[in-house]
Amino acid sequence: MLGTKLAMGLRALALILVALFVAEVQSSHFRFGTISWQPDPVMYNKITFYINLSFRRTYWTPYPNVGDVVFISRSMYFSDPDFNTADIRITVSAIDDTVDWMAGSFTTDWIYPAYPANYTAYHADCCRILELRNNADNNWAISTIVNVGLYVPQLDKQGRPTGDLVLNQSPVSNNLPIVRVYLNYVNKFFIVAADNQNSPLSFYMASGIYQGNDDEVNPTGTNIEAATGLYTFDTRPANQIQLGLYTTQVLVVDGDSYAAVDFILQVVQGVTVCDSSCDNGGVGCTSDGGCTGCGPLVLNKCGVASLPFFIAPTPNDGSTVQFYANQLNVVTITGKSPSTSESVVVIVSTTPPGASWSNQVGSNPGSKQLSWTPTLAAAGSYVITIGLRDSSGNTLQQGQQSFIVNVALPPCGYGYVGAGGVCVCPANFTVASKCQACSPGYFGPTCQPCPSCNNGQCVDGNQGNGQCLCNAGWSGPFCTQALYAVCNPAANSTILSVATGTGLVQTINVVGYMSSSRFAPPLRVPINVFVPTMLPKLDIVLLVDVSQSIGANSITSLFSYSKSLVNFITSSVSTDVQYGLATFTDRPNAPAPSSTIAADFFFNLNYALSADSNGWRTSINSLSNHPTLGGADASSTNDSQLDSLLATITSTSVGWRSDSFRIVVLLTDSGFWEAPQPGGYTSRAALKAAFITRNIIPIFLCTDPTKYTGLQTYLGFGTVPSTPLSSNFANWQSLTQSALSVVTARVVPVISSDPLGLVYYSSPAATYTAGTVAAVNVDVIYPNISIPLVTSPVVAVTIMGFGSSMLTMQVNRAPSVLQTVVNVPRHQSSLFTLGASDPDLNIMTMRFLSL
Repeated sequence: MLGTKLAMGLRALALILVALFVAEVQSSHFRFGTISWQPDPVMYNKITFYINLSFRRTYWTPYPNVGDVVFISRSMYFSDPDFNTADIRITVSAIDDTVDWMAGSFTTDWIYPAYPANYTAYHADCCRILELRNNADNNWAISTIVNVGLYVPQLDKQGRPTGDLVLNQSPVSNNLPIVRVYLNYVNKFFIVAADNQNSPLSFYMASGIYQGNDDEVNPTGTNIEAATGLYTFDTRPANQIQLGLYTTQVLVVDGDSYAAVDFILQVVQGVTVCDSSCDNGGVGCTSDGGCTGCGPLVLNKCGVASLPFFIAPTPNDGSTVQFYANQLNVVTITGKSPSTSESVVVIVSTTPPGASWSNQVGSNPGSKQLSWTPTLAAAGSYVITIGLRDSSGNTLQQGQQSFIVNVALPPCGYGYVGAGGVCVCPANFTVASKCQACSPGYFGPTCQPCPSCNNGQCVDGNQGNGQCLCNAGWSGPFCTQALYAVCNPAANSTILSVATGTGLVQTINVVGYMSSSRFAPPLRVPINVFVPTMLPKLDIVLLVDVSQSIGANSITSLFSYSKSLVNFITSSVSTDVQYGLATFTDRPNAPAPSSTIAADFFFNLNYALSADSNGWRTSINSLSNHPTLGGADASSTNDSQLDSLLATITSTSVGWRSDSFRIVVLLTDSGFWEAPQPGGYTSRAALKAAFITRNIIPIFLCTDPTKYTGLQTYLGFGTVPSTPLSSNFANWQSLTQSALSVVTARVVPVISSDPLGLVYYSSPAATYTAGTVAAVNVDVIYPNISIPLVTSPVVAVTIMGFGSSMLTMQVNRAPSVLQTVVNVPRHQSSLFTLGASDPDLNIMTMRFLSL
């Protein structure tokens, strides 16, 4: 499945890449690459990508040094709905002048649509180096599957569930850009990887499409153990391997995502003998099978003599080193040569952002230190890959060595461990969180103090930004500006609060203050609607005319092309789909309930909405035996399409889901008939009201589309393809597909409830690009009628198919004072009553302006 997803993404780009690659001259110096990602813990659709790359250093002038930022190309592809790309600029962290490469890292964020979906993100370019024995001058690509919004079980180090569900992250890995191997020998080394959820990992050799083109191959004789990551390159004569350079790619898979690791193998000549621990140590050999009685921990029993090797305290291959956030961590790498006349050089690949290597100390042995003070946000696993070369050019027997750095949160975060093991925290951190979470009133990673928000609340916490969220009626950076004055009918209308949701209609409720002044301008209320590439949920019902004029060949076409429609929907519209089927005849019917004539009906539910598309198709196929098919219709214009549509969208038996995008597709060879009202038959107005109330969109497929264009215009939503439905339904699938593309991209706002007539204007229907947010504007103004007492008028706005939003308007009408004449005797105190009323029942304060 992973291969299918990636192939779809890369194949779609293949022709574009051919044009782009020619211009990227620097890309011909590619050596190594890997890509991984992780989601933001709060904003799950915000993804951070980590890309490690290596290129020929001497291509650039001046030669880049460690710490330099180098522009590579604009070739980071997110595969989002708008096909966005990003410039790649790596920060150089490692250099190897002997084989002329530099390596560095690039980090970037991307925000995907806010609903669960999978995306293929990749870096791809051209061309691989000409000197390669395989895939020379071909494209390259490194890729990953991004699981937006996917929660998976967190496992402990022993693979046991902890009981927590966490957002999935891709595996992480690393490698030396060029790994040296020997001719006429079975070379072995590990591809080391880690997974932050501790999910079990599998390793696979990447096929051509992952590497950049269908025709790209791994070298003959290469293999990797799926469970361990042990990479084998058998360069013995049977595989016809030559001296020189080969490219290879490995996929590290966690079951839902993967990380690609692409690097170069350099085949060199070497004299191999059995390890000194073997009974026949020093004897010539070509494979481990020729060596006997060897030590149990020797990976390569048969190897090149006098090669350099790592010694303590260097972490073992595949081991894990524990680092802690907010404190300096150091690990030492030491290598030596068995020959005292040789010197050694420690080789390092890319490092995490913020980590650094010291200069090497000593020559045989020689040591380097990795130093890093990770932040709390850097908690997780990283792979560090190292190599060793002596002054004769010989490298490690196994080519490279890797270890995992696991960054853990410190025992007491920003505090320290006090008496009895209890954390002692600064005032801005909580003891309960072990000095890692902010106390109330503090925000950000380091828990800075919030500003005074007066009439509002600070967005505090570790993920907070310190901004003030104002209470209703207040605005300004510190919530000190009143939006309107109490008892001031001349104050302008304003929005008091906005509630957002996770559905396609992102603005679900708006509360506003509406001025009662006839001079106040209309209040514009924006409603944000997300137009996705893939709908979160889709319910689609086919409503099929099975009257006498519809032949059995039409049902055959309906069934034959239904599988293609299912494939289109699941790949391009939604992966959570339910399918339904209903039928009717377009002959005259009595008002509901239907006529007792068996062949004369305006609604029959053949298949209630279900995710079982095979059962749906079987139900379609069974229509070919329907008794009314064939022959000619009775002469009548009393066609029952309106009744059939109304029954389909209102019947509870159909099984419409409340949170899905709902569509009914009418297939007929006849127009509709609207009986004089009242008469028991369905009217256009009743049908429109039902469509809006249930938020269902119609698609009209007819052999004469002009018979439904007037109805669609009246409704204001849905679509009628201009191409006629063929008499045998042969083109129904293509018409449905094009219609689905239209209605799922068209935002149609409908004022579904406005009893007091507040709406002055609303945005017209418009088509939007997938992946964008549509801004629907609704203008409201105080009506010309009297609003009842103690009422907050409500306006309901339905965005057809997408969802709905509510606008609640608060009004503050001026109180009225009853004119009163009071006679007061001189030189006496008197009590009197002044009459006043407030239409909104507010508490009133009265004062004398003058006496």
